[in-house]
Amino acid sequence: MVEKWTFKTATRDFFEIIAILGFVVVVPVCAERIMVAAGLAVTGSNRIIATGIIFVAWALLAALFVAINRESLSEVGLKKPSSVSRTGLYGLFVAAAVFVVVVGLEKLGYGANRIGEMATELKGNPALLAQRIVISVLIVGFVEEFIFRGFLLLRLTKIFGGSNVATATALVMQAALFGLSHAYQHLYGILLTGFLGLFFGIVYLALNRNLWVVVIGHGLYDAAHALFLAGLFGTTRS
Repeated sequence: MVEKWTFKTATRDFFEIIAILGFVVVVPVCAERIMVAAGLAVTGSNRIIATGIIFVAWALLAALFVAINRESLSEVGLKKPSSVSRTGLYGLFVAAAVFVVVVGLEKLGYGANRIGEMATELKGNPALLAQRIVISVLIVGFVEEFIFRGFLLLRLTKIFGGSNVATATALVMQAALFGLSHAYQHLYGILLTGFLGLFFGIVYLALNRNLWVVVIGHGLYDAAHALFLAGLFGTTRS
């Protein structure tokens, strides 16, 4: 149940959204500058480890806001699934659907270079590939879904009044923010991840706000895509 709208709660939610978005804009840039100043490479394992640390801190900030506002975990989608096996199966279907679409487009030449040198780094480097898969499954998929489909979707819905129209507006806005958070992937990456954010959001709402389905789907897709970039599913376009 969405909390009743008041100017006080709307203002609080607005500033929490700004804090969450500001974190992902400011902290990675600062972390990169610190690494460069320390003489550390910002590629390979260093980038993966730094990403993991930043994402964990990002999730903890959102969790802190949830705790301060005395919200339950179910309100941000972290409810106990009615069926673990069915949740896992749905997550697998979501991952497969996204993988087929994204990789199909990449094989046609759309967005094949949006992730920069990552494909080159992963090819012939099983240790780095393993790190990428682990962080995708255990951290990135969970954190991005918790932030965008859980935390931000709830906050935006509350700000707009909690109605069905508010939910639809929040759904589109969180997808747009998700796309913009991937601006380093250029215009195609923004559009692609924006549409993926919309798809994940629709699945999340359609399944009674079960965040675990999209967490599993997101993590498995990222891991499978890393395998694709590494050349395990055939050659990638250069």
